[in-house]
Amino acid sequence: MMIKRFLWGFIISLAVFGKITTEESVIRNQSIVSDPNNQRPVLDPGLKINQDGMAVGSDGVMVWILYSANKMTPGYKRVKPYTILENGTPRVEAYPLHVPGPPIASNRDLDVYIQNPQGYFLVEAKSGTRFLMRDGRFKKEPESKYLITVSGQNRVLSENLKPIELPNADLYITHSGEIIANGESIATLRIVSVSDINQLTIIDGMRMYTDPDYIVAMPLNKRFIQQGFYEGSAVPKALRPDTRGIYQRIYLYSSHSAKRGVRMMKNSIRLNQ
Repeated sequence: MMIKRFLWGFIISLAVFGKITTEESVIRNQSIVSDPNNQRPVLDPGLKINQDGMAVGSDGVMVWILYSANKMTPGYKRVKPYTILENGTPRVEAYPLHVPGPPIASNRDLDVYIQNPQGYFLVEAKSGTRFLMRDGRFKKEPESKYLITVSGQNRVLSENLKPIELPNADLYITHSGEIIANGESIATLRIVSVSDINQLTIIDGMRMYTDPDYIVAMPLNKRFIQQGFYEGSAVPKALRPDTRGIYQRIYLYSSHSAKRGVRMMKNSIRLNQ
């Protein structure tokens, strides 16, 4: 009698386990449908929407990670990320904000800070490409005597769009960006603004680029340069994970929708058996 009960229990277990295994395999097969156009499996449209939503969520998390990593990076530019729907697919776009970082005192003659949040230094790389920057930590190149950025990769341009060459003398930089040595004017920093900030592309958080047509020379009376200071990061120092806002909600909603979609598929399979 005990052997008979054991055998019945074993058979029932096999049947239940086989049913579960069959359902799981069906679910995996049902989540992929054939595409007659290219003859390769593609995600079911419902799951594809959730996948796109979670991808947008991961992009939002990446913005938060970059902000966290650059809390102390001088001249790091803050952006405003947002989502748009294009042909049914969500994606992330971002545009820079006119948000200045705090002035940090360095007491170095070649460090300058632009108080006007819409102002940028114009620098030129060795390749000839011109970039806009808020990081005003400059130094003198030992051999050529040119004024260069702290990385040494870009030369700072003057009002006449020429690299600035510095003499061996004490320097004074006025509020308008004019560089004075031994009582004589050497050059004036080229300070520009952007006519359409949506056309401004952030390269690495510090360097920015836009078409020259959107670059406008800033009037002298709107510059407000401070010598002996440089700009800190424009990212808030206490950025919490929940400030991801819409990205966090998209990710959680998409995860919930994906799980709900799988549950509905399971129920559909059970009802059709």
